[in-house]
Amino acid sequence: IKQSRKAESERRRKELERSKKEAEEERRELQRQKREADQLAALEEEKRQFELKQRLIQEGVDLSQHKVVGMSMEDQQKLIEETRKKIVQESIESDKKIEATAKRLDTIVRALREKEIPKLKVLYKEKLKQDEADHHKTWQDFIEKSKVEHESAIKAKHEYSRMQSSRDDFEKSLLGRWTEAYEK
Repeated sequence: IKQSRKAESERRRKELERSKKEAEEERRELQRQKREADQLAALEEEKRQFELKQRLIQEGVDLSQHKVVGMSMEDQQKLIEETRKKIVQESIESDKKIEATAKRLDTIVRALREKEIPKLKVLYKEKLKQDEADHHKTWQDFIEKSKVEHESAIKAKHEYSRMQSSRDDFEKSLLGRWTEAYEK
């Protein structure tokens, strides 16, 4: 009976050691898998950041003004959307400018034809009146500004005139001291 107990305890001990070894191996395997998963996640994040930078560059975003690393996907999408909207808005504004220029050019070309010369004269007179009105307004603004500056200059002159006699006395005493020091 002792031997069977010894054999049983030896078997249990070996089984316990074997289960400990298996648990240790399983723990090591899990750690290795976790390290590999972390490395893979880091590589995927680096790849995602690189692709994001490439997309932003293609969209015309100035990367020096934006911190791309660590941006959430939501922020990245917002940045890309804002850039797209900005590009579309610039395109629309550019198209409007081109259209306005084309209209003016068309008007001038048509006006150059003999039949259209009276229209050109009317447009010229209107432009002349507008320029004259703008000049008059600018001149009036200048006059008003000059009056305000003149009034403030008169106030300053009045304040300084009260100090003039003190200034003259100070100047005379200072010149006297300098002359006296020079003569010595």
